[in-house]
Amino acid sequence: MPFELVSQSQTPSLDFSKKFDRVQRLPIFEKINAWSEFEFVIVGIGGIGFHVAKAIAQTLKEPRIVLIDREMLEEENLNRFDVDVAWVGTPKVDVASQIIATLNPGAKITTYNADFREVKEALYANSFSVIIDEVDSASVSREIYEYAKNRSAIYVSMKYNGFDKATLYVNEIGFDTGLDNPYEIFPSSYFSAVIFANLLVYYLFSHYPGEIRDTHMIKNLSLSEILGE
Repeated sequence: MPFELVSQSQTPSLDFSKKFDRVQRLPIFEKINAWSEFEFVIVGIGGIGFHVAKAIAQTLKEPRIVLIDREMLEEENLNRFDVDVAWVGTPKVDVASQIIATLNPGAKITTYNADFREVKEALYANSFSVIIDEVDSASVSREIYEYAKNRSAIYVSMKYNGFDKATLYVNEIGFDTGLDNPYEIFPSSYFSAVIFANLLVYYLFSHYPGEIRDTHMIKNLSLSEILGE
Protein backbone atom coordinates (compact mmCIF):
# COMPACT_ATOMS: atom_id res chain seq x y z
CA MET A 1 0.00 0.00 0.00
CA PRO A 2 1.19 3.58 -0.63
CA PHE A 3 2.69 5.44 2.32
CA GLU A 4 0.37 7.30 4.68
CA LEU A 5 0.04 10.96 3.82
CA VAL A 6 0.94 13.61 6.37
CA SER A 7 -1.77 16.26 6.32
CA GLN A 8 -1.19 19.95 6.91
CA SER A 9 -3.14 19.65 10.16
CA GLN A 10 -0.39 17.36 11.48
CA THR A 11 2.19 20.12 10.94
CA PRO A 12 0.46 23.14 12.58
CA SER A 13 3.63 25.26 12.65
CA LEU A 14 3.79 25.34 8.85
CA ASP A 15 2.90 28.66 7.21
CA PHE A 16 1.94 27.15 3.87
CA SER A 17 1.22 30.53 2.29
CA LYS A 18 4.95 31.23 2.25
CA LYS A 19 5.34 28.54 -0.38
CA PHE A 20 3.92 30.95 -2.95
CA ASP A 21 5.91 33.99 -1.83
CA ARG A 22 8.35 33.71 -4.73
CA VAL A 23 5.57 33.03 -7.23
CA GLN A 24 3.97 36.34 -6.27
CA ARG A 25 7.24 38.12 -7.10
CA LEU A 26 7.44 36.78 -10.63
CA PRO A 27 7.11 39.37 -13.40
CA ILE A 28 4.30 37.28 -14.88
CA PHE A 29 2.39 36.89 -11.60
CA GLU A 30 -0.53 39.01 -12.78
CA LYS A 31 -0.98 36.62 -15.70
CA ILE A 32 -0.60 33.58 -13.45
CA ASN A 33 -3.18 34.94 -11.04
CA ALA A 34 -5.64 35.46 -13.90
CA TRP A 35 -5.89 31.65 -14.14
CA SER A 36 -7.01 31.23 -10.53
CA GLU A 37 -10.69 30.90 -11.40
CA PHE A 38 -10.11 28.27 -14.08
CA GLU A 39 -10.56 24.53 -13.79
CA PHE A 40 -7.87 22.36 -15.39
CA VAL A 41 -9.11 19.07 -16.83
CA ILE A 42 -6.15 16.81 -17.56
CA VAL A 43 -6.99 13.80 -19.68
CA GLY A 44 -4.21 11.23 -19.70
CA ILE A 45 -2.01 11.04 -16.61
CA GLY A 46 1.14 9.76 -18.28
CA GLY A 47 4.64 11.19 -18.54
CA ILE A 48 3.40 14.61 -19.63
CA GLY A 49 0.04 14.75 -17.85
CA PHE A 50 1.42 13.76 -14.46
CA HIS A 51 4.03 16.53 -14.48
CA VAL A 52 1.57 19.08 -15.89
CA ALA A 53 -0.69 18.42 -12.92
CA LYS A 54 2.17 18.87 -10.47
CA ALA A 55 3.36 22.09 -12.14
CA ILE A 56 -0.12 23.61 -11.92
CA ALA A 57 -0.37 22.64 -8.25
CA GLN A 58 3.04 24.18 -7.57
CA THR A 59 2.07 27.48 -9.19
CA LEU A 60 -1.52 28.27 -8.16
CA LYS A 61 -2.53 28.53 -4.49
CA GLU A 62 -5.88 26.76 -4.78
CA PRO A 63 -6.04 25.15 -8.22
CA ARG A 64 -9.05 23.15 -9.34
CA ILE A 65 -7.78 20.08 -11.14
CA VAL A 66 -9.72 17.21 -12.71
CA LEU A 67 -7.69 14.06 -13.49
CA ILE A 68 -8.95 11.48 -16.00
CA ASP A 69 -7.18 8.22 -16.83
CA ARG A 70 -8.27 4.60 -16.83
CA GLU A 71 -4.82 3.00 -16.35
CA MET A 72 -2.91 1.71 -13.36
CA LEU A 73 0.67 2.73 -12.61
CA GLU A 74 3.00 0.00 -13.89
CA GLU A 75 6.69 -0.70 -13.41
CA GLU A 76 7.58 0.70 -16.84
CA ASN A 77 6.00 4.04 -15.88
CA LEU A 78 8.36 4.56 -12.96
CA ASN A 79 11.12 6.18 -15.03
CA ARG A 80 8.74 9.11 -15.67
CA PHE A 81 6.78 9.13 -12.39
CA ASP A 82 8.95 10.35 -9.52
CA VAL A 83 7.04 8.35 -6.91
CA ASP A 84 7.68 5.48 -4.54
CA VAL A 85 7.53 1.97 -6.03
CA ALA A 86 4.76 1.20 -3.52
CA TRP A 87 2.37 3.05 -5.85
CA VAL A 88 2.65 0.36 -8.56
CA GLY A 89 -0.78 -1.16 -9.18
CA THR A 90 -2.59 2.02 -8.09
CA PRO A 91 -4.77 3.98 -10.54
CA LYS A 92 -2.68 6.78 -12.06
CA VAL A 93 -5.32 9.34 -11.10
CA ASP A 94 -5.03 8.30 -7.45
CA VAL A 95 -1.24 8.48 -7.56
CA ALA A 96 -1.35 11.97 -9.07
CA SER A 97 -4.10 13.24 -6.77
CA GLN A 98 -2.34 12.17 -3.58
CA ILE A 99 1.03 13.50 -4.74
CA ILE A 100 -0.64 16.83 -5.59
CA ALA A 101 -2.31 16.88 -2.17
CA THR A 102 1.09 16.58 -0.48
CA LEU A 103 2.51 19.36 -2.66
CA ASN A 104 -0.45 21.70 -2.25
CA PRO A 105 -3.11 21.00 0.40
CA GLY A 106 -5.15 23.87 -1.06
CA ALA A 107 -5.69 22.06 -4.36
CA LYS A 108 -9.21 20.90 -5.13
CA ILE A 109 -8.91 17.61 -6.99
CA THR A 110 -11.50 15.45 -8.74
CA THR A 111 -10.52 12.08 -10.19
CA TYR A 112 -12.05 9.74 -12.74
CA ASN A 113 -10.42 6.34 -13.11
CA ALA A 114 -12.09 5.84 -16.48
CA ASP A 115 -11.94 6.50 -20.20
CA PHE A 116 -12.73 10.13 -21.11
CA ARG A 117 -15.62 8.97 -23.30
CA GLU A 118 -17.25 7.30 -20.30
CA VAL A 119 -17.21 10.38 -18.07
CA LYS A 120 -17.33 13.42 -20.35
CA GLU A 121 -21.04 14.01 -19.76
CA ALA A 122 -20.39 14.15 -16.01
CA LEU A 123 -17.93 17.04 -16.41
CA TYR A 124 -18.94 20.66 -16.05
CA ALA A 125 -16.51 22.22 -18.49
CA ASN A 126 -17.24 25.72 -19.72
CA SER A 127 -15.44 28.90 -20.78
CA PHE A 128 -13.53 28.86 -17.48
CA SER A 129 -12.06 25.44 -18.22
CA VAL A 130 -8.77 24.35 -19.74
CA ILE A 131 -8.86 20.90 -21.32
CA ILE A 132 -5.35 19.44 -21.41
CA ASP A 133 -5.23 16.46 -23.76
CA GLU A 134 -2.40 14.02 -23.03
CA VAL A 135 -3.89 10.77 -24.33
CA ASP A 136 -2.11 8.65 -26.94
CA SER A 137 -5.13 7.85 -29.09
CA ALA A 138 -5.84 10.12 -32.06
CA SER A 139 -9.54 9.29 -32.12
CA VAL A 140 -9.93 10.10 -28.41
CA SER A 141 -7.95 13.32 -28.88
CA ARG A 142 -10.40 14.31 -31.59
CA GLU A 143 -13.29 13.75 -29.16
CA ILE A 144 -11.53 15.78 -26.46
CA TYR A 145 -10.91 18.61 -28.91
CA GLU A 146 -14.54 18.66 -30.07
CA TYR A 147 -15.72 18.50 -26.46
CA ALA A 148 -13.62 21.54 -25.54
CA LYS A 149 -14.73 23.43 -28.63
CA ASN A 150 -18.42 22.78 -28.00
CA ARG A 151 -18.12 24.06 -24.43
CA SER A 152 -16.04 27.14 -25.25
CA ALA A 153 -13.18 25.70 -23.19
CA ILE A 154 -9.52 26.24 -23.97
CA TYR A 155 -7.91 23.18 -25.58
CA VAL A 156 -4.18 22.53 -25.29
CA SER A 157 -2.07 19.45 -25.85
CA MET A 158 1.62 18.56 -25.80
CA LYS A 159 2.36 15.38 -27.75
CA TYR A 160 5.95 14.16 -27.54
CA ASN A 161 7.99 11.34 -28.98
CA GLY A 162 9.24 10.29 -25.58
CA PHE A 163 12.64 11.86 -26.05
CA ASP A 164 13.54 15.08 -27.84
CA LYS A 165 10.63 16.35 -29.95
CA ALA A 166 7.09 17.48 -29.21
CA THR A 167 4.21 19.37 -30.78
CA LEU A 168 2.16 21.97 -28.91
CA TYR A 169 -1.48 22.25 -29.97
CA VAL A 170 -3.47 25.30 -28.88
CA ASN A 171 -7.16 25.26 -29.86
CA GLU A 172 -6.19 23.20 -32.89
CA ILE A 173 -5.80 19.54 -33.75
CA GLY A 174 -3.61 18.49 -36.62
CA PHE A 175 -2.63 14.85 -36.62
CA ASP A 176 -4.12 12.01 -38.64
CA THR A 177 -7.12 10.85 -36.64
CA GLY A 178 -7.10 7.62 -38.58
CA LEU A 179 -4.05 6.59 -36.59
CA ASP A 180 -4.40 4.89 -33.25
CA ASN A 181 -1.37 6.81 -32.01
CA PRO A 182 -0.77 10.40 -33.19
CA TYR A 183 2.97 10.13 -32.65
CA GLU A 184 5.53 7.36 -32.73
CA ILE A 185 6.24 5.90 -29.31
CA PHE A 186 9.92 5.80 -28.39
CA PRO A 187 11.42 4.74 -25.07
CA SER A 188 10.35 7.63 -22.87
CA SER A 189 12.65 9.60 -20.59
CA TYR A 190 12.03 11.49 -17.39
CA PHE A 191 13.84 14.68 -18.35
CA SER A 192 11.97 15.24 -21.60
CA ALA A 193 8.60 14.52 -19.98
CA VAL A 194 9.33 17.10 -17.28
CA ILE A 195 10.67 19.68 -19.74
CA PHE A 196 7.79 19.47 -22.20
CA ALA A 197 5.18 19.34 -19.40
CA ASN A 198 6.61 22.48 -17.82
CA LEU A 199 6.89 24.22 -21.18
CA LEU A 200 3.16 23.67 -21.63
CA VAL A 201 2.36 25.10 -18.19
CA TYR A 202 4.77 28.01 -18.69
CA TYR A 203 3.14 28.78 -22.03
CA LEU A 204 -0.28 28.98 -20.38
CA PHE A 205 0.76 31.00 -17.35
CA SER A 206 2.91 33.46 -19.27
CA HIS A 207 -0.23 34.64 -21.09
CA TYR A 208 -3.61 35.94 -20.00
CA PRO A 209 -6.47 33.46 -20.53
CA GLY A 210 -7.97 35.68 -23.23
CA GLU A 211 -4.71 35.60 -25.19
CA ILE A 212 -4.67 31.80 -25.13
CA ARG A 213 -8.35 31.62 -26.06
CA ASP A 214 -7.68 33.74 -29.15
CA THR A 215 -4.66 31.65 -30.20
CA HIS A 216 -4.87 28.86 -32.77
CA MET A 217 -1.48 27.24 -33.13
CA ILE A 218 0.38 24.05 -33.91
CA LYS A 219 4.04 24.44 -32.99
CA ASN A 220 6.80 21.84 -33.31
CA LEU A 221 9.37 21.85 -30.52
CA SER A 222 12.83 20.32 -30.38
CA LEU A 223 15.07 20.23 -27.33
CA SER A 224 18.15 20.75 -29.48
CA GLU A 225 16.60 23.86 -31.05
CA ILE A 226 15.47 25.19 -27.66
CA LEU A 227 19.06 24.81 -26.41
CA GLY A 228 20.44 26.38 -29.58
CA GLU A 229 22.48 23.33 -30.59
